[in-house]
Amino acid sequence: MARNAPGSRAAALFGIDGSEAMLYLGKVTRALPAVALLTLRAAAGGAVMGGAVMGGAVMGGAVMGCASDPDPAPPEPTLTTPGAFFARPDDDGALGLFRTLSSLEIELDTILFCSTYHATPRSFEEASAFARDHELPVALELTFVSRSSVLSSEHEVVWFRSLTDEELARVP
Repeated sequence: MARNAPGSRAAALFGIDGSEAMLYLGKVTRALPAVALLTLRAAAGGAVMGGAVMGGAVMGGAVMGCASDPDPAPPEPTLTTPGAFFARPDDDGALGLFRTLSSLEIELDTILFCSTYHATPRSFEEASAFARDHELPVALELTFVSRSSVLSSEHEVVWFRSLTDEELARVP
């Protein structure tokens, strides 16, 4: 039986002839690893999927497309990122630890809805260590601060983790 002909394994497996299989699979295999691509090639009875069949191996475009591009690194959290921990000094100069729950942009500023923690870090590094503790006691479940007031003082985003369902429930 001729490859890619009606009645071939490609037609039997995919319900389409080889040329249709080639077009369809060429669209969906760009992100598949090489092993899956070669498995699909074998299942289709030698149908070409983005390359040329030569001596039982797939050559050309399929080889170049066998590795997916890595996911880009997630963006660095900022003051307005829900789940970001930031430290800043209070009026007495002692560092306080805050966690952004949500933010609201208003005409001239952004309001940060935050939780504050029972922690008195002596440095931003120590604030980061405190922020990693899931059992750190919450001082205020919900407070707010203007983004401009944080930006006008020494501050640092020290850690990030996704908000829990409990923390999300605090968001106004």
